[in-house]
Amino acid sequence: MLPSCRSDFQRWIEFDVPRSNSIILSSRDSEEARQFLSDIHKDMDQLDLEIARTQATLDDLKAQRDATDA
Repeated sequence: MLPSCRSDFQRWIEFDVPRSNSIILSSRDSEEARQFLSDIHKDMDQLDLEIARTQATLDDLKAQRDATDA
C-alpha cells in the first residue's frame, strides 16, 4: 500500500469510523478493530518486503540466464 493511501486509511480509522452514524462500535470493539487493522498493516509491510526480495531474486536469475545465453 502506498504511504499516502496508508495515512489516509489510518486517518479514516482513527477519526472517521468512531464518529460514523452508520457504524456503532463499543469502545472495546473499536480498539480491537484498530489493533486488528494495525496487525494487518504490519503483515502487509512484511509482504511488501518479501515481494521486493522475490523480485530482486528473479531479476538476478534473469540476468544470469541472459549472461549465460550471450
